[in-house]
Amino acid sequence: MAVSLLKVTKSKPKPLDLPVSRSLMIWKHKKKPNQIRSVHQNQNAGKNTACFPLNSNLKTSCGSSPTLRLTAGILNQREMGDVYKELDDVKAQIERLKTEVRVKTELSEALKKAHSEQLIKYQEAKQETEKQAQELIVKLEEISQAKQVSETLQSCLREKESSLRHLTSLHEKLRVDSENKLHKLEGENKELAFTLDEVTERNKELEQNFCASTKEIEGLKRLLSTSERNCFEAEQKAQEAKELRQRDDIILELEEENRNAHDQLKWKKEQFRHLEEAHRRLQDQFQLSKEEWEREKSALVEEISLLQTSLDSQTRILEGVKKRLEMCNQVLAHEESRRKFLEIEVSEFKSRYENVFVQCEQERSKFESLTVQRDEEIAKLRNSLSTKEPFTKEMEFRIVHLEQENQELRESLKELQEAQIRNYGQLHYKATQQA
Repeated sequence: MAVSLLKVTKSKPKPLDLPVSRSLMIWKHKKKPNQIRSVHQNQNAGKNTACFPLNSNLKTSCGSSPTLRLTAGILNQREMGDVYKELDDVKAQIERLKTEVRVKTELSEALKKAHSEQLIKYQEAKQETEKQAQELIVKLEEISQAKQVSETLQSCLREKESSLRHLTSLHEKLRVDSENKLHKLEGENKELAFTLDEVTERNKELEQNFCASTKEIEGLKRLLSTSERNCFEAEQKAQEAKELRQRDDIILELEEENRNAHDQLKWKKEQFRHLEEAHRRLQDQFQLSKEEWEREKSALVEEISLLQTSLDSQTRILEGVKKRLEMCNQVLAHEESRRKFLEIEVSEFKSRYENVFVQCEQERSKFESLTVQRDEEIAKLRNSLSTKEPFTKEMEFRIVHLEQENQELRESLKELQEAQIRNYGQLHYKATQQA
């Protein structure tokens, strides 16, 4: 439609420079729209002259006189100017409507773009909140695991403390037992040393007694030898029976004394041997008890050293566990503060998400209202275009018809001018001939 209007505006002829504006305006106001519609109908029927009685009358009159034909051309030219003005108005209105439609489409595109951007931002915020929620869940799981680890460490620490208390109690018991055994062994050693001293004193006494008995035996032997000598002397001197009987009695007594001395010596020797055996047994027993005491002492020392090393290792383990527990408590406090911070961030993100969601809903409602308004305006523009389309078609048809009439008027004007020139030449020729 716009292309045809441009073609029509390009091909329209220039109006004549005549003072006909007032009569053209009068004719425009007197013109009825029913005549314009009848033009379109009668053009299809092939009856162009019936719709424009003025033009047909002008044409018939133009055939009779040139002045009437000139006035008809002027009127047609005025009518063409009005039609061109109306076409320009329609064209300007169409252009204005097109610009409005273009602005509305651009506005709708901008709103669509803004809505898509808001949706993208909303999706990004939603993804970010979901990601942060997942991170929060992971952090909560880590915190629960750390709590479980700390609880297990605390239980292990309690077990270690109980085992350490048990070991310390066992160590104290063993120390007390070892001290008691040591005191007992020291008492036994003292008793053994006392008995050994007694035995040595007895041995010394026995040795002294043995020496004394040996001295007595030697004295007795000397006495015996002296007695024998005396007996021999007495035997030599006494020859009488009384001396012999006395001598026999003395000899028997001496023999009995000697026998008694030998028996006492044997008894003392056996007693000394028994005492030596007892002393040897006591020495062996003392040596065995000493060796056993040394072994028990070394075993107790080794056990005490082992208990001391185990106690040191347990204390080191306990210190390590305490350090780990302190580290776990620090990590737990850090994770707790981080969890609180994440909860605050999640609440902030939730509030921001709710605000963004509310803004998105508002923008969506605005966009929907604008789309509804745009659709309504587009429908109005379409209705206006659909109502103005037959008018534009009528105007196009009228323009074509007026162009044809204008062409005919130009031809008739040209013929009129030629006829006037011929008439003027004939008149001038006649005047020259008459002169």
